[in-house]
Amino acid sequence: ETRPAGQDAEQEAEYGLVETYQTIWRICKLPHMRLFIVVLFFAKIGFIPNDSITKLKLIEHGLHKEDMALAVLIDFPVQIFFGYYAARWSQGESKLRPWRIAFILRLICAALSMLTVHYFPETGLTTWYFCIIIITKVSASMAGTVQFVGMSAFITQIADPLIGGTYMTLLNTLSNFGGTWPVYFIMRAVDYFTSATCLFPEGSEKAAYSCAAQEDRNRCVKDGGVCDVAWDGYYVMSTMCIALAVTLYYGFIRPTVLKLERLPDHVWRVSKDNRR
Repeated sequence: ETRPAGQDAEQEAEYGLVETYQTIWRICKLPHMRLFIVVLFFAKIGFIPNDSITKLKLIEHGLHKEDMALAVLIDFPVQIFFGYYAARWSQGESKLRPWRIAFILRLICAALSMLTVHYFPETGLTTWYFCIIIITKVSASMAGTVQFVGMSAFITQIADPLIGGTYMTLLNTLSNFGGTWPVYFIMRAVDYFTSATCLFPEGSEKAAYSCAAQEDRNRCVKDGGVCDVAWDGYYVMSTMCIALAVTLYYGFIRPTVLKLERLPDHVWRVSKDNRR
């Protein structure tokens, strides 16, 4: 039976709450969608320490918030420029090729950002070192923009026109969740792997205690002590996350993405009438 023009869009508008969640469940049960969801859940693990912690570590070492704001200002036009071209590059058979290239670039930027924290000048921020920080931050942001736009373009291309809004919202939500769920565990692991002791001047009656956690560092300062960091767990977690991301990329993510981007559009479709 031939459906009148515009009836598909009308049916989408008639979706109720229950039907919407039933549709989401049917989307998730598609054979290739399960692999895609796993990719979305674990693809951002290698970037979490750089995105969430590096800025805080640079500020701890002496980078002013005003300097970081300048980096954001410089970063804005770069995002617009590369975002436009990322959408154009995400066409043809290799739809996720820009996303894959940006994945590697983003890992490299994460490693370089870790080095900028480690070698931050003890005498204070210099102009040339600030330029290095700007370059690494803008490069990481550029790669993140290319990944975001490339993935969004791919999701738009594979979305079922009948339920396009639901489809794209679901996948973008899962992609965003992949960048948020590891944050808590990584932040806690940074404190766990950090070895730091709050030291007091000679003659003080206060006993030294661990100041690995941020709240303990604040308490150490209030007590008049100095938090002596023997080993920063930030380096441990950054290295572990980058190593894990490289392993996942070449062992699972890359071959899976290469397979998924070559699939015909009809394998991503889900019919409203097909409820089983």
